[in-house]
Amino acid sequence: MCGPKPYGSFFVYFAAFLGSFLTISYGFMFGMTPPTLLLYKSEYTPLSNGPLSNDSISWITTYLCMGAAFGAVFFKHLSDCFGRRATLMLAGIIQNLGWFGAAFGYNFTHICISRLIVGLSGGCALTVLPLFLIEISKTKHIEGAYITTYIFQGFGIMFGYIFGTFADVIVTAIAGLVISVLFSLCFPFVQESPYHYLKKNDMTMLEKSVRYFRAIRDLDQRSLPEFLAEVDKFRQNRKLMNGNSVPKKNGVENRVVYDDGSSPRKVKSFVSCLILVITSQLCGLLTILNYSSFIFGSVGSALPVYVSSILLGAATFVGGLLSILIATCSWRKFIISAFSLLIGFCLATIGCFVYTEGWTVSSVDMNWVPLVCLVLYVLLTSASIYPMTFIVIAEVFSHKMADMVGSFYYLLHWVLGLLLIKFHFCIVDCIGLDIYFWIFSSFCIFQSVVLVFILPKKPQRNL
Repeated sequence: MCGPKPYGSFFVYFAAFLGSFLTISYGFMFGMTPPTLLLYKSEYTPLSNGPLSNDSISWITTYLCMGAAFGAVFFKHLSDCFGRRATLMLAGIIQNLGWFGAAFGYNFTHICISRLIVGLSGGCALTVLPLFLIEISKTKHIEGAYITTYIFQGFGIMFGYIFGTFADVIVTAIAGLVISVLFSLCFPFVQESPYHYLKKNDMTMLEKSVRYFRAIRDLDQRSLPEFLAEVDKFRQNRKLMNGNSVPKKNGVENRVVYDDGSSPRKVKSFVSCLILVITSQLCGLLTILNYSSFIFGSVGSALPVYVSSILLGAATFVGGLLSILIATCSWRKFIISAFSLLIGFCLATIGCFVYTEGWTVSSVDMNWVPLVCLVLYVLLTSASIYPMTFIVIAEVFSHKMADMVGSFYYLLHWVLGLLLIKFHFCIVDCIGLDIYFWIFSSFCIFQSVVLVFILPKKPQRNL
């Protein structure tokens, strides 16, 4: 009989595919923003307010990051109470409202509110969806769940750049709305994570969830040794969560002791991850992607501005695919450190290009330099430091500690991003675009040195 292999991973991949629509939709909104910013600033703007100023332009994506900052914290705690699946479905409904506003909004206020709402759901997608994928998979690979989410986000960014460049604003927003609606229509067919039922002490629904994700459909398949062993492991975990005693050691009854993070090793891990979050955001990836059209318009490019911006979107997606190899490599700390050094070199080169107002060699204009450097910068950043940040956080802390500090790190990550995006024009006007790139470059070089000492090696374990 045709069908998924018993105790296989078909329905895990199916859930990841359906959940990806939520992440793609958020990436699509981020990707369509840079091309539309030029339109909103021009005399052909569709907004009733007329052409927007640089200050108004900076608020549009700031609201998207602001929504992601609060959405990451709010939906993360909501999912701990009501389950990952239910929280993701709620985020999908909210995202539909945001895309509806983006499609039919006609002034600056409507655009900002739509970005804020989509940002809320995006924060949920980037925090809750990886946890959901980890909990329903058999292997519990941390890097696989986070990389999957990041790849689909990069896919959405790439197509957001393409649609935002070649399609009408309303058509682009409707395309994003269709992706979001597809998620809302299809994801309810996915079961809740078994870990949610474990917290609720509902073993009946837990077994039903495990049977769904392991493709156990017939009664005789419920006697498979792998299935029985997994259910038995959940039963043991339930006893530990309820505080039941575990085997005695030296005549003393042991109980579950949760790590409170006060040990010197955990304090060091907290500080190391804090530095990692700050430096990864100060590399400027979000800012440069958001203002790519303006940057290419200022520094020049061998290709038209819109084509150059699309190449950056494509580099984001390709970088996400390359991150699969880096995340599973045992020497990844040295690879990421080397990539950070190359990233800093690319940004420093662009700063020098801007400072000298272009290069000419043997009467040949070297205007291809900014394009090559920015594409390489986005590719290396998307493949290394940006997706690795939260993988490392999930690996160095226990599951309980990761839940506690993860929300703080996500909030800090997005707050730094929105501040850089909001004050981009102010900083460039004050210090110039050349020094602006040199500052980002200095953080990358500093990061490459620091990572050798603070970035832990890939642990030989799963969640």
